[in-house]
Amino acid sequence: MAEIRRLTDSCLLVTTDADITLFDPGFHTYTSGEVGLDDLGDVTRVLVTHEHGDHVSPDFLRWLIDRRSDLTVYSNQAVADLLAPHDIRVVTDVPGDVTVEDV
Repeated sequence: MAEIRRLTDSCLLVTTDADITLFDPGFHTYTSGEVGLDDLGDVTRVLVTHEHGDHVSPDFLRWLIDRRSDLTVYSNQAVADLLAPHDIRVVTDVPGDVTVEDV
């Protein structure tokens, strides 16, 4: 079973029995002061849908990665290009098929 929690504007935290995924941690996530490390549990990955500021914050991701070195960020090439100057590696290609199911 999955738990979906809205943290800020476009930012969601999805918790399953297997892992915790953070979606679209944009500038509101970083500047709101409402989201701290304790709110994120043992987040293991971040998925960014696109490069708009309300969906990705280089400052927030850098802050998070500095505290969770095993964190993996997934997105597209435009986001990877945006985050590269901040020394944030983004996985843009994952082998295999993707299946979207109900949660």
